[in-house]
Amino acid sequence: MKNYYDTLELNFGASEAEIKKVFRKLAIRYHPDKNMGDDYFTKKFIEVKEAYDILINPSSRLEYDTILEAYFNKLTQRERKEQEERNYQQKQAEREKEEKFYYEPFKPFYSFRDREQQETPAA
Repeated sequence: MKNYYDTLELNFGASEAEIKKVFRKLAIRYHPDKNMGDDYFTKKFIEVKEAYDILINPSSRLEYDTILEAYFNKLTQRERKEQEERNYQQKQAEREKEEKFYYEPFKPFYSFRDREQQETPAA
């Protein structure tokens, strides 16, 4: 089950203002136009938008919260720890992938067309 609070990096029971603030920050970070249409960031943007749509609407949020609470109550303590560990490892892998994209030199600054124009012509 997807945990939309983890997707938006929020605590359970966050206020509407907090949800909007975090959504705007993440939407800017993962927006496909800002990241040159990279598929990874496009998928992350869609996930963030889906989580925002559920959590900002009070009726859908209430329904989601009851389902989420029932899901977590069903898990044993050992299963919860295992799930938290898996979530932590997934988030760590995602961060590494993002850092690889952001720290790649010149990728955010030059498009393919710019590189073609700047190449030295063969003699």
